[in-house]
Amino acid sequence: MTGDRLINEATRWGLSRRPASDVVADVLNRAPAAVSAARHETDGVPAKLVTLVKTQLKQLRSALSPI
Repeated sequence: MTGDRLINEATRWGLSRRPASDVVADVLNRAPAAVSAARHETDGVPAKLVTLVKTQLKQLRSALSPI
């Protein structure tokens, strides 16, 4: 999965490319804080899992093509 694939899928659903890119970027920017909050609100979530998810989110953000 890549950020560009998410954007391409959103355009297939009828969203134009710029708004799709903005939505994907916004979600990817907000997700790390949501992951941290979920870890603190949920017992038993391993720190290693949180680190893995945040790393993947960072890679998705960095791979987004500029519009």
